[in-house]
Amino acid sequence: MGVPDSVEKIREIRIVKAVAKEQKNLVYKLLKEDHPNSENVPPGPRETYLIYTEHGLVGAAVFTGAPKNSGPLNAWMGWSKAKRDAHINCVINMARFLVRPCVKCRNLASRLLSLLEARVPGDYMMDHRLHLCVLTTFVDSEAHSGACYRAAGWDEIGKTQGRGWRGPKIRAKGETPVSPKLVFVRTIDPDFRKRLGLPDLQWCTAPAWYRKGALSLHDGLSGGVQAFFERELEASPLGKGKRNRRAATTLGMLYDMPPAVISKAGGGLRKKSKGAYRFCETEEEQVTMENILAGHVECTCRRMMAQEVVFATIDGTEYNYDTKRGTNRDMGDIGRNQAHTSRGLVQYATLVHTAGGLPLGILKLTFAARNFRKPGDPRPSPNRPIEEKETNVWLEHAMHVNEVARWMPNTTVILLCDRESDFYQFLALAAKLPNVQVILRAKVSREVVGEKNPLFPLLAKSDECARMTVRVPRRSEQPKKPGQAARTERKAREAELSLSMRRVTFNPPARLRDEKPVTVSAVVAVEMDPPEPAYLERLHWIVLSTAELKRGSDAVACVEHYMRRWTIEEWHRVIKDCCRVEDLALRDIDHMKRAMTLKVLVAWFIMYRLKLGLKVDNLPVEDVFDELEAAVLRIVVMDMNLDVEDAETAKPGSLATARGAVKAVARLGGHLGRKGDGDPGLETFGSGTAVLAVMRKFSLALRRNLKQAIIMLVGEMSLSMILETVWQAFVWDGL
Repeated sequence: MGVPDSVEKIREIRIVKAVAKEQKNLVYKLLKEDHPNSENVPPGPRETYLIYTEHGLVGAAVFTGAPKNSGPLNAWMGWSKAKRDAHINCVINMARFLVRPCVKCRNLASRLLSLLEARVPGDYMMDHRLHLCVLTTFVDSEAHSGACYRAAGWDEIGKTQGRGWRGPKIRAKGETPVSPKLVFVRTIDPDFRKRLGLPDLQWCTAPAWYRKGALSLHDGLSGGVQAFFERELEASPLGKGKRNRRAATTLGMLYDMPPAVISKAGGGLRKKSKGAYRFCETEEEQVTMENILAGHVECTCRRMMAQEVVFATIDGTEYNYDTKRGTNRDMGDIGRNQAHTSRGLVQYATLVHTAGGLPLGILKLTFAARNFRKPGDPRPSPNRPIEEKETNVWLEHAMHVNEVARWMPNTTVILLCDRESDFYQFLALAAKLPNVQVILRAKVSREVVGEKNPLFPLLAKSDECARMTVRVPRRSEQPKKPGQAARTERKAREAELSLSMRRVTFNPPARLRDEKPVTVSAVVAVEMDPPEPAYLERLHWIVLSTAELKRGSDAVACVEHYMRRWTIEEWHRVIKDCCRVEDLALRDIDHMKRAMTLKVLVAWFIMYRLKLGLKVDNLPVEDVFDELEAAVLRIVVMDMNLDVEDAETAKPGSLATARGAVKAVARLGGHLGRKGDGDPGLETFGSGTAVLAVMRKFSLALRRNLKQAIIMLVGEMSLSMILETVWQAFVWDGL
């Protein structure tokens, strides 16, 4: 045809509207000969064009009505069904766009798109008396990248599910479904949202949890554990509503007996245990660990929105399944000695919590089967790409936290990490994250730009900028265990720390020459008068922060923020010691991950309920426990004459606040409640939760049938607990 190889060399481009029958026939002839999807053009108002240059006919375009059921388009527009039906004709779809295959001209397609964008609105108004607001089109991602649309200023807004506008007819006739398409839009009228009464673009493109709004801390708890889990997993895309209900039922079952495995948590009822196993062992593609957690992540984000400051802590822990021979075949390596390799899984999680240690939820969860590098791999570990390393998980979690924080302009998000995150790629990423402040503990004494000494000796010579006092908790003695060092006893004490800080810049290592230098604030905290022996007890922390610290008070706040990282360690202890996740034994690793995800959620809820009662002052008991649980706890408090309320005017045997209720639950789990005991811990609260669940079931069954209640108790409690529970139940006149 003689078309030049670059659009700059073409002198004239003419967009000719196909009005005559011969012109329209020529358009469809071109499409039939050269377009891969020449048939089944969508219906609606049509504008057809032929495209000419001085070298001849080079292409064609067909515009039709916009699709009504495009999920990405409807989400981007942000309109309701009524608004969509009223204004759908203000959007037009470029159903077919063709540049003839024989034409090889660089940038021609994007130039033609710009010319069509300028021509179509006037013709649309003249032919149909309609004001055109938006152009849209769908691009087959398997065949094209959509580069010409991006070059012409179109925006990619999502991807279809592959049903096509003829989706129902295709399914009815048994035809092969179409491939998913990329959805592009081009705004013609900048004020169309105001003109049509639609929400702004930020609202339309925001995540679903952002549009739903913030959640209060105790929202949903008053309806009971089962109702709370149903609400928590409501947005989980598990395929069918009954799967969401099954997941919530399984969570409630595991919460009622935290240490038990699935079969025991069912209480001997085959139907309950079988339903839980079917959920964990299903082969449905939608039931994945990520999808199970999706609804909870959404609720976590909504709880974050209601806070002024939140902390997102990333940390890992290992689960040992070495003794589960039928389970550990697909597990990874978690430890080695001269004769044996332990098998298990590594969990990386981002736990969000408040400054007071109240866990708001799990933002991201990853299970990894760690495999040590094979001897045959010639590449040394530093030369392998970060994507092939386990440490890449830290980057993924940090980017996820930053993306969530982008939608929370009124909430300050502080990301806390342990020494495992102190590698250069993470520091480089942390310095670039605009929506979070990153604080981590240093492990590597790097060379500092402009200084003779590396980081650790340099900070040791820095001047003191502030002092602070921290409370070091008591630690019991622990003997040596396989894979775990012995631990000496430590008494609780008040430690005075001397703080020094400095702004430092690190150059990238030689293997990462493409990275830029990273500047961070470094704070060193050293205990001034440590007890003997000093080498075992002395506190010595070096903390790095991406925020610029200017005063001594900033250094104190940085160390205080880092100390809040301990919340995730408490959660790990609940998972292992209270919920006994390492007792699970399912044959397939994917089934194990589903069951572990449920256990992890149960551990979070135990911690959430306890901390909510202890940290929030004057919270009514009915806001944390349902009506029947509160009634049972009042029986326990009254019958045992417990003093669980902090108010001086409160009498023993009374129960009005959630703080008193969680203390009563802990008393059922073995907490003695003496003056020097302090607040109950997570293990006693978890044990008390199991006793409270049995009492609640018994109270509910007793209202219906005494025989059924006694049979239920025999399967779940010892004889002494049965007699005590029966007595406490009959004390309540309402039963």
